[in-house]
Amino acid sequence: MRTKQLADLVEIAKCSSMSVAAKNTHTSRQALTNSIQSLEQELGCQIIESSKRGVRLTEEGEKVLIAAQEILCRLEILKADLADVEDANTRVRGKITLCLSPMLNISILPYAFTEFRSHYPNVSIFTSEKYREEIIGQVAHDKDTCGILLVSKLIDEFFAEIPENVELIELKTYPIYIAMSPRHPLASQKSISINTLTQYPIVVFEVGGAVGVHALSKLSEDIDVCLSTSNPRICENVLNRDHAVMYSFPPYTKYNVFDDFRHIPVSDKRATFTTYIAINKEMSKDMRQLVSLFVNTFAQYL
Repeated sequence: MRTKQLADLVEIAKCSSMSVAAKNTHTSRQALTNSIQSLEQELGCQIIESSKRGVRLTEEGEKVLIAAQEILCRLEILKADLADVEDANTRVRGKITLCLSPMLNISILPYAFTEFRSHYPNVSIFTSEKYREEIIGQVAHDKDTCGILLVSKLIDEFFAEIPENVELIELKTYPIYIAMSPRHPLASQKSISINTLTQYPIVVFEVGGAVGVHALSKLSEDIDVCLSTSNPRICENVLNRDHAVMYSFPPYTKYNVFDDFRHIPVSDKRATFTTYIAINKEMSKDMRQLVSLFVNTFAQYL
């Protein structure tokens, strides 16, 4: 087993495409395929498989990916220690406390965290998954906490109630997608209208808790929210057993989250999610620098 094979696997998982991964690693697609096939033979299991959207990891492949990321990260740390390298990155030390929206936590964070730790091994990160109002409340209360949240600009009342000591920094806006079982009556659609959505119960995996307002309720009062949860397994079970649909967004398809489902955009262009960074205005200069380093890494995966 060679470290290049592990690095190839990490890049393929990041891109979900052999062609893009080959370009990024400055090698041919055939050489990349040979590298992964050799790794599969050595481990005795299939790591990747083809899908309609490119390639994706098998269940065994997901386990190998986690191990590969850890091995590569530890190897970089070991190299620095053995060479007694005191470059700018290894001198950076500290602790970052993050609160994240569920949809960001399940899709983007694992990739951003792994890359960040490979560059800044002496920075510890502590995360918690919270709803949007809870994130803002935590940031307002604790000046050393950073929030990363996903919220629709349609929800005016949320933005109107942001405390004066909290700064919101906009990162990226996505169209809202709708996820559903491949057996769902809408699964063959290229886009879905708000009116069509009113005919099916919707599962909300991103909302402000029990009293929260969800994005599409601003476009129709007739949308039936049958379930609000931050548990992805419950979402999968409901969508597989019912005609319900669920909120989704492009990073789900990019990072193979809920990859057994169809993900279709809402046709109404007002239906969007936006990623924000929430920071307490009294956050110390040193903590802001740490947070900025992580946000720069996180933003690369948006």
